[in-house]
Amino acid sequence: MKIWLTSFKYENKDYAGPNIVAESREKAQIICDIEGLKLEGQLEMVHENEFDFESLERTENTVLH
Repeated sequence: MKIWLTSFKYENKDYAGPNIVAESREKAQIICDIEGLKLEGQLEMVHENEFDFESLERTENTVLH
């Protein structure tokens, strides 16, 4: 399975959409068509070392997942 990135437009502004898990681009596109989303591409990797976690500040509004 692959992770596919989507977007959507609301009140003339673009927003990141939900991630879709599907075996192929074709299946992900079908889901996007049904849900009114734009298929942006496939998530291939995230590099942890690109983030400086030490510099992040936590406040009472910080949400940890």
